[in-house]
Amino acid sequence: HKHESTNVHPQQRQQIQTIELQVKRLTEENIHLNHQLTQQTSTPKLIQTGDSSNLQIQVLSDQIKKLSVDNGHLEKKVKSNELLAKEAQQEKENLTRYNEQLTHSLQNAEKDLKHVEEKHHKKINEMQTLHMNDINEYKSRIEKLEKDNEQLQHEEIVHVEPTAVTDIQTITLNNEEREQLEKEIQQLKQTIDLNQENERQSNDLKQKLIQEIEEYKNKIENSQIQYQSKENELQQEIEQLKQLNTQQQQQTNDNELAAKNTQLSILQAELDEAKSTVSQLEERQRQQREKHQQILTDLLPSDIRNQLSNDNQFFTIRMRRDEREVLSQRICNFYCDSANKSVKTTVNYFLKQNISRRTIYYILSKYLKCGITKALPRSSRSLKLSDKKLKNIVKSVNNRTGVSQRKIAKDSHVHQSTISRNIRRRTSIRIRKRRIAPKMDSDDQEKRPKRNCGKLYRKLLRGFDLILDDEKYFKLTGDNVNCNQFFYSTDPTTASTDIKFRKEKKFQAKIMIWMAVSSMGISNVYVYNSKQAINQDTYLNECINKRLLPFIEKHHQNGNYLFWSDLASAHYSKSVQERLSEKNVPFVICKDNPPNVPQVRPIETLWNLLEQKDFDQWLSSYQQIFESSQKHLQEQAIAIKNENEQLQKNMKDIESQLRNIQEAVECKEEALLTELKSKDAALESIRNENDQLNGELQRLRNEIQRLQSAYDNSVSEVSALKLQLDDRFLLAANTPSVDSDQSFEIIKHPLPSLAALVIDVRAEQVNELIRSGKEALEHQESITQQLDKHLNDMHPSGTGETHAHNADEPTVLSSTDQQS
Repeated sequence: HKHESTNVHPQQRQQIQTIELQVKRLTEENIHLNHQLTQQTSTPKLIQTGDSSNLQIQVLSDQIKKLSVDNGHLEKKVKSNELLAKEAQQEKENLTRYNEQLTHSLQNAEKDLKHVEEKHHKKINEMQTLHMNDINEYKSRIEKLEKDNEQLQHEEIVHVEPTAVTDIQTITLNNEEREQLEKEIQQLKQTIDLNQENERQSNDLKQKLIQEIEEYKNKIENSQIQYQSKENELQQEIEQLKQLNTQQQQQTNDNELAAKNTQLSILQAELDEAKSTVSQLEERQRQQREKHQQILTDLLPSDIRNQLSNDNQFFTIRMRRDEREVLSQRICNFYCDSANKSVKTTVNYFLKQNISRRTIYYILSKYLKCGITKALPRSSRSLKLSDKKLKNIVKSVNNRTGVSQRKIAKDSHVHQSTISRNIRRRTSIRIRKRRIAPKMDSDDQEKRPKRNCGKLYRKLLRGFDLILDDEKYFKLTGDNVNCNQFFYSTDPTTASTDIKFRKEKKFQAKIMIWMAVSSMGISNVYVYNSKQAINQDTYLNECINKRLLPFIEKHHQNGNYLFWSDLASAHYSKSVQERLSEKNVPFVICKDNPPNVPQVRPIETLWNLLEQKDFDQWLSSYQQIFESSQKHLQEQAIAIKNENEQLQKNMKDIESQLRNIQEAVECKEEALLTELKSKDAALESIRNENDQLNGELQRLRNEIQRLQSAYDNSVSEVSALKLQLDDRFLLAANTPSVDSDQSFEIIKHPLPSLAALVIDVRAEQVNELIRSGKEALEHQESITQQLDKHLNDMHPSGTGETHAHNADEPTVLSSTDQQS
């Protein structure tokens, strides 16, 4: 099932990539359609001419909106697929663990195979040696028999006839022995052949097993390479997310600190104001009290005032013992030196210094009686241990081990509590615990820690920060704790065996805890339930890569640090040293690492403090953690199975939806292509019509030129006719009378005025034709300008041309009708 899930995972990734590409393509198409819409909206005059183009544009906008909605749904689905990919990454981690277990089981199987092969080889070799020894024995016997036969032939014993039955029996026996030996030799040869065949078969099996193991190794290596690449990608993403989280946390912390600092400054200002107000109030109260006392003392008479001052002196001279001794020394010195041993003068002198009379007389009486200025001992019970005895006890105890207070109390005839009390109160001796230190067997072992510690100290003087790491193994039974080494019972026979006896396994279950410590804090802790010591693989993968290197990147980015581990074999393996040097982590070399110096490494004190904690609570909490983690893992496995099923269902649904989307998109593309083709055909028809209109324009221009030439000719004819008429009018005016013949000729030939009228009418008709031709030309030129504008707009926009040209066609037709 695990291998199937590993094969499904890359297929899911491929499907997600295809979905993303399709989404990108659809977004690009939407952008292109939006651009076309903007271009169409930039030409509102053209769009107003045709109602059907507006409807098509609305349809296209509705389709684009639908596509945008579909794109939004697809983006949501892509996000959900990304979440599913993250969950698949969790599956991948579980699969990596499963692969590690498989590799471990393969290693164990290889070891078992090697063990079985060695046993089989040993058995085969023993059998071969036995058979070879038997064969050698038989060969030696055969050689002896052959030699005997040759000797007999040489001695010619064969020709001698057997004289007795015993000789015949010996000959027959020799022949039977030969036959038996030959049979045994053949059997041995057969067994040897069988053994050789078995060896061949075993060799073939070995080769097959080796090939299968190599195939499995290659598969595992390929899977590991894939998982490592994926893990690296995930680690990069996780590091980016961690950096973002750290930045956000730092920003929040800075904001909180700034707010707290402002609050603190406000509170400090308030405290200062309160203190100032309190001090002012106290000063006012003190001043008021002094004023009241002065007022009261002023009201009293002088005798009572002096008595009050003496009483105040008596009450004020409540001194300590050392102060009393100093005062008595002063009084006695003044009595002997300055007062010439006069009591009255000494009393008067010290009364002026506000010292009570009673104390002066007491000090002088004590000096005159005892000759001592120091305070005498009070009357109390005598000491059980004199100073001399106590000094002897101190000498016998100081800087020694193996001392028993009960033995000293027995020798001094006192109780043990008196010895401990007097040592504690009357001497400066204190009981101190002996610290554990490693025992050095040679001078080199004693010199190495000093020399290497000196090197480390000189490096630390340069400003390096030390990063220490260590692992500690805690037993889960808790038998090493002091509270679990004893039990309480009224009758030990009634107690159960679990309480009376402390049962220990040879390989107990332990919890291994690893951490790294520096002046900047503590790294993430690694907890592992194991029975064996730490391995270089676990130390490299779980401790160095996952916990130490992120701790260094977070807290020691300046590079001014030094990594110091203990001298465990896993800490100085080749893989660990190569990894540290690859990441440019400065560490203490194995030669320069001081051995057996736990007092220098502060992480050891941290382990001791952890051991002194309440073990039961600690154990119960860890058991709860392990149980909860197991339940959580089981729940995760069930959830992952369900999620895999849902993933498969969702992927099928997504595939069907994508197919539908592809079909819809293809249909839309086909519809758009057909529309574009129809528009291209309309454009071609408009261009053909434009060409026809240009031909008609040229024809009209030619006709207008012909009419203009005819008009010019008619104008010239009219002018010639007018000249002729004028001449005739002049001739008519000159003639006085008209004959009948002439009147007849005038009737035959009409008057020139009538001809002029006819000519004027024809000229007016020609002028009207010329004007109508000019108007038709102007109208045609305006139509051609509009068509040119339409064509120029058609090239960038590509829509709305057909209706504009169709709208212009009736105007052209009307113009042609007028021209005709």
